[in-house]
Amino acid sequence: KTIYRKVAHIPNLPTAGSVNFGFSIHNVEFITNVRGIAYNRNTKDQFFPLPFISNSSELTIGINAKRDNNELIVTVSVGKDRVDLSAEIILEYTKTTD
Repeated sequence: KTIYRKVAHIPNLPTAGSVNFGFSIHNVEFITNVRGIAYNRNTKDQFFPLPFISNSSELTIGINAKRDNNELIVTVSVGKDRVDLSAEIILEYTKTTD
């Protein structure tokens, strides 16, 4: 099967808890990978791989994805205010039409 890839821009990470971001992608069969990079959008001098796992749960940044009809939903979870960070999320998936 062909693996498709979409890079999704998240302008602001959440201040706390979780936030969902929807992307209109049709005929998704299976999500094979979700990963990304978060960065300080003002200084662009600080980069975090996503998911970012820390010994301190408040520093952890989690990501996951699910399909919902014709939309891929990416959920970003944070333990503390991360509104100063933006992210690029890479979604890889197969399609039902292949």
